[in-house]
Amino acid sequence: MKKLFLLLSAFLFAFISNAQELTSLVGTIKVFEDGSKGVVFFDKGDGHGIAVSLDEVEVCWYPAKTKKTMQDISGILNVNSPELVNNPDCGVANTDAIVAQLGKEGSPAVKWCMSHGDGWYLPCAGGLRFLLAVANKGEGDKGPISIAIEMLGGQGFTSSWYWSSSEMSARHAFNVSRSGSAISDENKYESVAVRAFRNF
Repeated sequence: MKKLFLLLSAFLFAFISNAQELTSLVGTIKVFEDGSKGVVFFDKGDGHGIAVSLDEVEVCWYPAKTKKTMQDISGILNVNSPELVNNPDCGVANTDAIVAQLGKEGSPAVKWCMSHGDGWYLPCAGGLRFLLAVANKGEGDKGPISIAIEMLGGQGFTSSWYWSSSEMSARHAFNVSRSGSAISDENKYESVAVRAFRNF
């Protein structure tokens, strides 16, 4: 009887361990300590990942009134080709660089992201591509992350393009298409949709 109990215990432990490994947070809501919420689109499997905001807004990257005095953000690598902005992990560093140079009010896109609470940031182009092309399967408002956002009362991915924190020059930054299949540069003073990310 004791052997049977030990055998069943070992089986149950293995089953629970495997079930936990297969459990993913992707598509679920993440409520942060400050009360802000997002939908998880990347789960590292160790209790950490990335969430995207439930809402979006159309704003400029840099105010239109400052067209003639636009600044190249030191701390953000300028690239002249969309193919070179695929690093998904530079959104926090880029946002920090923008705030360090322009202040919290200097970029409407960054200001909006940070208004969600501590830790929210303007994602880089590579991070947006991962969200839109991989996690959301390139399906725009019909994709699984967009549907999860809508089911939780948020706004799905309906905009054609999304600003990133990746920069091309003093006047241009990169945005990513809703399907994640294309990256293009745009004048920073143009209004484009923005989504905020937060790591956990």
